[in-house]
Amino acid sequence: MRGDLLMSKKERHRMRVLERVKMDIISVKEVAPLMGVSYRQAIRIKGRYERGGAGGLVHLSRGRESNRKIDLAIKEPLLLFLRSISISIVFLIIGHLYFFGHR
Repeated sequence: MRGDLLMSKKERHRMRVLERVKMDIISVKEVAPLMGVSYRQAIRIKGRYERGGAGGLVHLSRGRESNRKIDLAIKEPLLLFLRSISISIVFLIIGHLYFFGHR
């Protein structure tokens, strides 16, 4: 299935609505609230659709690794530790971190 484009429900909705704009059935001003964006954002989205077709509507971060991902060298030992202690100690640690971290 090479060349297939996976789109979210929101992206498919935007494509259908922008097709109506392209056919002069509806204006960008009327489309903005339908897409849940401002008029200016609707113009930017329309421009991306005109330049890139359906692919221009797909979120640019799709398929990329999160910038908030925790390194496995840190995550694995931490999970092992947390699984080995009782739940009351976990709440005690979280409470301690919250109390002293927010002063």
